Amino acid sequence: MKNPFIKQSNSGLWIAAAITGAVAAGAAAWYYIKRAAKPLHEEHALDYLKPAPALHKKKTDVHDLHTIATH
Repeated sequence: MKNPFIKQSNSGLWIAAAITGAVAAGAAAWYYIKRAAKPLHEEHALDYLKPAPALHKKKTDVHDLHTIATH
């Protein structure tokens, strides 16, 4: 006959429940942060697609260079 007064160890069950809860909380936090950052990402995503302003070399005439050099 089995002894009804022997306590069973549930430590493995508690550890598995804690790990499952931590993974679920991490997944929920990641999902929340991802959804919260989406409008900010969409707002600034187009900033990098704009063409950069072209750099133009300043052209000077030889006469202008002469006046700059002599003054």
